[in-house]
Amino acid sequence: MAHRIFANGLLGIDLGDDGPTANDPGDGDIGHNNNQNYPVLGSAVSDGVSTTITGSLDSAPNAPFLISFYASSACDPSGFGEGETYLGFDTVVTDGAGIGPIATTLPVAVSPGWFVTAVASVSDPTGDSSEFSACVQTPGGAGALEIPALGPLGLLALCAALAASAIVALRRRSAGAR
Repeated sequence: MAHRIFANGLLGIDLGDDGPTANDPGDGDIGHNNNQNYPVLGSAVSDGVSTTITGSLDSAPNAPFLISFYASSACDPSGFGEGETYLGFDTVVTDGAGIGPIATTLPVAVSPGWFVTAVASVSDPTGDSSEFSACVQTPGGAGALEIPALGPLGLLALCAALAASAIVALRRRSAGAR
């Protein structure tokens, strides 16, 4: 059973009661829940039926971790998340360097403009879990501007089109001012 942690005025999970705890390479430190590193999310995209989440976890090498995903209508002012709605989970196994890729598609939709976060839990008897990750917003929310990813040539073409459009506008303005 997943818990709901949100709208509490503080971080959803704060291991040291000191605000977001920075991740450290290899996660070999000690502290509350052994200061388990949180996942770093890159994107969360929902198609109205499912949600694909990408990112990575830097933690203990060659170990399995349970990554629990959540969505919230708002992100904590710190930029780190909370857990208003549980979305599901996936297992990530880190490599010899302690890096585990996250590429998960969950069979649940997330509303446009909502924020997705994740928590990493150690898959051993301690069950140590991290703080919530930083938020990533799903595209298409109110006021959100969706910009497609452009390679160098696409960016160059966009700049050329904008420049040409600006030149045409200036010529029209100059012609009308006479």
